[in-house]
Amino acid sequence: YVAVGKSGKIFISTDASQGSWSAAPVNPENGGNRLRSVTFGNELFVAVGNNGTILNSEDGETWIKQQGNTGVNYDLNKVEFLNGNFLVLGQKKVLTSTTGANGSWTTVDTGANGILRSATFSNSLNKYVVVGDLGTIITSANLTAWTPSQVYSPSGETIEDNILDVSIGNGNLLIAVAEGGKLLKTSD
Repeated sequence: YVAVGKSGKIFISTDASQGSWSAAPVNPENGGNRLRSVTFGNELFVAVGNNGTILNSEDGETWIKQQGNTGVNYDLNKVEFLNGNFLVLGQKKVLTSTTGANGSWTTVDTGANGILRSATFSNSLNKYVVVGDLGTIITSANLTAWTPSQVYSPSGETIEDNILDVSIGNGNLLIAVAEGGKLLKTSD
């Protein structure tokens, strides 16, 4: 298990029980940029954070700060491993990589109108779904071309609340949560 947070801290545990957590022994970001998210895929942990910070580790104990992502100096909010791809969300851009390795990232400007916060993948729809601020919902089948979707209230008004998270279940039912206690749902 790996947890990340304030001041670049990384904690690891073999069973996530109380008292089992310890600081990662090799962490080049310790005391540095806030880390906001961590995931695991393709036998690699990837963590992201403020000021374009991307770290990776094969064992959770020894972390390497990636340097090959020039031009990324904005906060990275979320990293996910979905459908064989790493997705990093930040500002209005998505960074993608099949390996998560240093220098392997491709940056795509999605044209979104708000900061991106969460992502999921629908196997039945063969689509990535990303949500974010100002009512942002965008979809893509190839991680290159992104299509925006409008969100409407039951009375037909456009919803522009910050959408914080999205998940899929029960076939292809997508549920998103937004500020103000709003729940959004769609099957397509």
